[in-house]
Amino acid sequence: MKDTVKVQPWQFGMDFQKVFKKELNRRYANHVVHEVGLCVCLHDILACGEGNLAPGDGGSYFRLTFRFVVFRPMVDEVIDGRIKSMSSDGVIVSVEFFDSIVIPPDCMQRPSRFDQSRQCWIWEYPLEEGQVDMVMEIDDPIRVRITTETFIEEGGKEDLKQAEANNSTNDAVPYSLTATIGTPGLGLLDWWKTNEAEEEES
Repeated sequence: MKDTVKVQPWQFGMDFQKVFKKELNRRYANHVVHEVGLCVCLHDILACGEGNLAPGDGGSYFRLTFRFVVFRPMVDEVIDGRIKSMSSDGVIVSVEFFDSIVIPPDCMQRPSRFDQSRQCWIWEYPLEEGQVDMVMEIDDPIRVRITTETFIEEGGKEDLKQAEANNSTNDAVPYSLTATIGTPGLGLLDWWKTNEAEEEES
């Protein structure tokens, strides 16, 4: 990544690397960069150009090349998180610092249903005779596979307004992920602990 950082006159006696780091983290940390991802923290500064002065401005401007630690899971990557909320529109998953991961209804284990009275999703796990209701609850640890990612440019205010008008919080954020739990091994971690323990014993 590249950007220009201004060093104020009162900062000339300071360590410029610390000045650069503080300013870059202020600009980018916990912010989404379009088609890059969610910036977490500055990793390092690769190059620094010569300081340039602007007429009528006492500061010095430096062109920097740097790298950031970025959260941007690849499509088909499997990640663990926790259930933040549920509705008939799906499940919202959080990984603490990022909570715009959505599991749509058609990406649940099948067959599944949404219980309106309990406001939760239930996997109707089939048995030889009948079924067992595997209930999903808020804050349950869950494993998902990323299927798509969506970026909305920061300047796309009309898109944001339209998304908000449609009550689509997933589309209203600058960066969101869609995920699935529709295959074996995905979903609540507790669902598969028994099978994993049996495999280890065998």
